Amino acid sequence: LKATCRHVKRSAYWLAFLAVGPSFSLSAAFAQRDRAMGQARSLLKLGSGQPMPQGCSEKRATIVIEDTPTPTPAAAVRFSVTVPCTQPGEVVFCVGAADALGWWDPTKAVKCSTTAETFPVWTSEVVPLTGHPDSLEFKLIIGREDRRGGWRWEEGANRIARLPAPRPGTSGKVIRLSCTFGSSALNFALKAPGATSAWLLLEVPPGHQDWGKMGATEGANRFLFRLDPKTNRTSSIWHVEVAASQIAFCPTGVRYAWQLDAVLDTNGMPRASNPWILDPFAREIESCTVGAWNDRGSCYAPMAVVPEMHADKIFDWQGVDRPGLHLKDLVIYEMHVRGFTRNPDSKLREGSRLAGTFLGVLEKIPHLLRLGINCIELLPIFEFDETANPNWNPQTGEQLCNYWGYSTVAFFVPMHRFVVGGQVSAATTEFKTMVRELHRAGIEVILDVVFNHTAEGVWGGDHWKSWSAIALSKYYLLSQGYHTNYTGCGNTMNANDPLCMDWILECVRFWALDMRVDGFRFDAAASLCRGSDGKVLLEPPLIKRLTNDPELRHVKFVAEPWDCSLDGHMLGRFPTGWAEWNGKFRETVRRFLKGDEGMKGDFATSMCGSSDIFGHRGRRPCHSINYVTTHDGFTLRDLVSYNGKHNACNGEDSRDGEDYNNSWNCGAEGFTADGKIKHLRECQMRNFLVAVLLSVGTPLLLFGDEYGRSQNGCNNGYCQDSLSWFSWAECDREERGLVRFTRLLIALRRRYAHIFCRTEFLSDSDVWWRVSDWKDPYNYICYVLHGYSATGYSGFLIAFNAGHEERVCDLPDGNTFLRLVDTSLQPPQDICGDEAQPVTIQSGTYGMAPRSCIVLQCMMDYTMFAA
Repeated sequence: LKATCRHVKRSAYWLAFLAVGPSFSLSAAFAQRDRAMGQARSLLKLGSGQPMPQGCSEKRATIVIEDTPTPTPAAAVRFSVTVPCTQPGEVVFCVGAADALGWWDPTKAVKCSTTAETFPVWTSEVVPLTGHPDSLEFKLIIGREDRRGGWRWEEGANRIARLPAPRPGTSGKVIRLSCTFGSSALNFALKAPGATSAWLLLEVPPGHQDWGKMGATEGANRFLFRLDPKTNRTSSIWHVEVAASQIAFCPTGVRYAWQLDAVLDTNGMPRASNPWILDPFAREIESCTVGAWNDRGSCYAPMAVVPEMHADKIFDWQGVDRPGLHLKDLVIYEMHVRGFTRNPDSKLREGSRLAGTFLGVLEKIPHLLRLGINCIELLPIFEFDETANPNWNPQTGEQLCNYWGYSTVAFFVPMHRFVVGGQVSAATTEFKTMVRELHRAGIEVILDVVFNHTAEGVWGGDHWKSWSAIALSKYYLLSQGYHTNYTGCGNTMNANDPLCMDWILECVRFWALDMRVDGFRFDAAASLCRGSDGKVLLEPPLIKRLTNDPELRHVKFVAEPWDCSLDGHMLGRFPTGWAEWNGKFRETVRRFLKGDEGMKGDFATSMCGSSDIFGHRGRRPCHSINYVTTHDGFTLRDLVSYNGKHNACNGEDSRDGEDYNNSWNCGAEGFTADGKIKHLRECQMRNFLVAVLLSVGTPLLLFGDEYGRSQNGCNNGYCQDSLSWFSWAECDREERGLVRFTRLLIALRRRYAHIFCRTEFLSDSDVWWRVSDWKDPYNYICYVLHGYSATGYSGFLIAFNAGHEERVCDLPDGNTFLRLVDTSLQPPQDICGDEAQPVTIQSGTYGMAPRSCIVLQCMMDYTMFAA
């Protein structure tokens, strides 16, 4: 009896949970489960009156609810039962209280069939029912196929299946793609051009708040919906609605997935081999590895999750508005959320709990403010699979990871491993909290976004599907049916196809309007300008729509204006309003300060806003993002410490990473105890900082460069976790050195914004070039930048001696100068801060050491000389 009770209980779970159709009633199914438990109090017997043969005590019955293709859908059922105790020549029938079930007449019962592959599962054809009965009573009988004699009936109370009654709206609506909440229902919608059939899966995960209430088990926690193309499809959008009154559990946290054009088994159900499709618009996801960084205990297999219903409405922004800064006034700080605070020396108030998270960033806002940063650019924070790297560090034996995150899985979901809380929608809430507090401090947030490719299929992984299973040729650029690789990452998005373009625009709007970020840096943006044939378009529709979207007028757009193809270098070719990472500035400044001959003219143009690149089509100097180091390449300290890359730690035999770095080790490769070399490296780092922060344009710094963070010569840290962490202990040690220099240089730029943060390119009256011979290959240059503000005239003489010789800087006669910067001097003489009086220098000459830079404040109006 105990065994039978267990089996009937299990059978009842299957009856309750495997209901399929445009709608279903779990409460009714649970009522049937309770009735089945009552029936288990007496032994189930066959009509002969004998106890069930061994192996027949478990009879699992599943009813699949269907819709018939009629104007007013009538219910239909398909039976699927497990009966292992049949004898040769016998067949299983279902008979019951309905016309289609013969009204208990065994000669009119519905036959079920099986095969050698599916036995002992017996399945009937679809049985249409008259009208919409609320329930259906039936029993199983076993007899010969010729239906003559020997019937064996199932004894005990009749089985009762509750059927869902038709209701308005069960077909769902085209409200918004993904999962949305109505007043009393959940609506699921997926756009899938070309799909002829669709199934929706709901799965209640273990640990769900209503798991015990439901009586769910690991094997009975799934609900399948087969969508009718006549009622559940509008154009190319499949949709289905689940009413709140129909589900006996809280929907928040329930997983869901789609199947399109599924191959069915003999029971008419999707085969297990069919891939479940991740909703590309999902606002929340879950995976078995979520919660533990680089956990390899199980395969990363993301599923979309029904988000917290009110998460997007109840968040309290506390009246904090966006800072609304002009692009020209930004000092951008590129940083990695995990790398910024993951180091144990971060000394966060809650220790390791906040380390490497969005909330951990909040505790370091004082550092950003003190440094003078008013905009952070975050490396990818959309959900990615950090385990998508099979390599090992050959030097340490450490399992490497996808640290940078340039391989996105879910574009509407903040990275779960950057989150403290484990509840549904915690990632959204904590990200919004970080944005709110940064905005409160006057710091804007730009996201580095990767719309050029996806993580689907990377590193040979094929354990989850999304875009390729929905509309392969519309979401991806293909060539003769195969993926193209303009991105260097295995696939390329078909960004200018209408379907893919709408998806990208919806994602950008979500992060800009709902999550309130201030801008986007588009990784490998040249690939977003390609047509379906792979060629670069003169006016890409995606770029045009982003630029002209009225809801995004306040948003800053920054392009990385290249991809991995020879025709993909598009620096200066993006439309009015777009800023661009100025790779030419980086290479020019590196080569000039390294001492490469003949760089004087290019350096002068770069320092003055790069008018050769941006001086057309309404572009401004601020559209040039000026930098010398970013995440991709050497850090500032490694730029002056290594002649070549040292990437053996990446497990790729140093084949990865850029070979042409325009770096110089100042006399020794890597670490050295030589005092002269160390001093020269410090001078060079200060020279680079002056070039970036006092150039005309929008400066960008890499996090950690303010104290000289090193990656030991690795110029491709995409897979390096701890090697890339910010060291707060080292930052403290440099507080009176490079940190102070950086902080005061940023303060100088902001104090004289009318000189360095310009909206127009320099004219002859704005700059006075003090260069005697532009053709001289030696890299020495001197110029005066000046202008007027409300407080009067301001002028600065800036000179770089980027060679190995001492040079004498000729100072204009009849004036007094204040020395603000001399990078050849040791701290604190290297830069003058508010806490010290500047050194006064009379007109005449100023001797400049090799590899040095000076900034002198002019006390006399020199605009007449410039003109």
